[in-house]
Amino acid sequence: MQTDGFVIKNPFTATAEELKRVTPDKRALPVTALCGRISAPFEGGNRKKLCYRELTGALVRMGLLEERTLDGGKKEIRPASLGLSVGISTEDRKSRNGSRTVLLYSPSAQRFILEHFDTVMKYIDEAREERRTARRSRK
Repeated sequence: MQTDGFVIKNPFTATAEELKRVTPDKRALPVTALCGRISAPFEGGNRKKLCYRELTGALVRMGLLEERTLDGGKKEIRPASLGLSVGISTEDRKSRNGSRTVLLYSPSAQRFILEHFDTVMKYIDEAREERRTARRSRK
């Protein structure tokens, strides 16, 4: 859809069938790189890229990741036991801004997500509907 020179893209959506042409990387990837890999076949189309927050939220709902609240109220996401079993791990990384823990998705974890992408999209769609409902109720 185009409006006054701007292209309005639809939220990302895909089926496990559409993603059969996406192959897992040979190395473990952080979530943003994984989202880019999943979105790549659809670039140039009318779909937005897969948002890492949506993918992470779906994986929490699927029980692969868990969200914990730390002292001071800060939240962190870590692999749940199911996530560890499919190959989601953590790695401490250092940068100019200090150190942080990154979630990494091994080739087997990437394969699991691609093979179960219909379930991932179901949870993403549920979360989108919950946000729409919350926005409507605030009006």
